[in-house]
Amino acid sequence: MKGEPIMENYFKIIPITEDIYHLYEPGGVGSTLIIGKEQALLIDTGYGFADIRGTVASLTSLPVRVVNTHGHTDHAGGNRFFHKVWMNPADKATYKDYQKHQKPLIAARFEG
Repeated sequence: MKGEPIMENYFKIIPITEDIYHLYEPGGVGSTLIIGKEQALLIDTGYGFADIRGTVASLTSLPVRVVNTHGHTDHAGGNRFFHKVWMNPADKATYKDYQKHQKPLIAARFEG
């Protein structure tokens, strides 16, 4: 996205099998990418401080579906890098609250 900071090597990519990867970022947050034959599934998007979509694109050219396990910032902060993300509607209020209040506090901790 325009204006995004460049964070090379931000994500640590750990292959689990030939088609399953864990994408870890600072702070101990992880997302999982499962690559199928026709599409891929990304489970959670992390804090959203770096472009997880670009990292996913470096691993697969397949269309990617994204699902959040729940609405906390460390699981859904990177949703903004994708056009469509699935999440349980019951987590909508949690997601909005974390984006508004918690994410700025977490970002300040990483920058300071």
